[in-house]
Amino acid sequence: MGAGKSALARAIIQAIDPTEDDVPSPTFTLVQHYALADGTPLWHLDLYRIDDAQDAMALGLDDAFVDAVCLIEWPDRLKKFLPKTNLSIHLYADETADQSDETDDDTGLSRARLSALLM
Repeated sequence: MGAGKSALARAIIQAIDPTEDDVPSPTFTLVQHYALADGTPLWHLDLYRIDDAQDAMALGLDDAFVDAVCLIEWPDRLKKFLPKTNLSIHLYADETADQSDETDDDTGLSRARLSALLM
C-alpha cells in the first residue's frame, strides 16, 4: 500500500488520453472504465478488497481480457485467472528500494502493446 499504484495507472491513462483529467482511484468502485481514442476499452481495477478470485471475475473480466486494456492493482487476487500474457510492474514503497522491477511474458507482446499505447 502507498507505493503509487493508482498514481502510475493515472499517469498511464493520462498519457494515453491527455483529455482524461478526472482519473479517480477505483478503491471503492473496484473498476473505472475509459475508452481509448480508437474505441478500445480500458479498465482500471483495484482488487485490494476482493478476497475471492471468483468475485473479481464476476466484474466481467473474462470479456475485458479479450478486448480491453486492463490496468489492475493487486492482480495477485486473480490467482489462476490472470492471463498468461500480461505485463507486471512491481512497485516498492520501501524508501531504500530505488527500483521498479518489470517482468512480462516470454514473447514480449504485452510490453510491445504498452509501448504502442503510449506512442
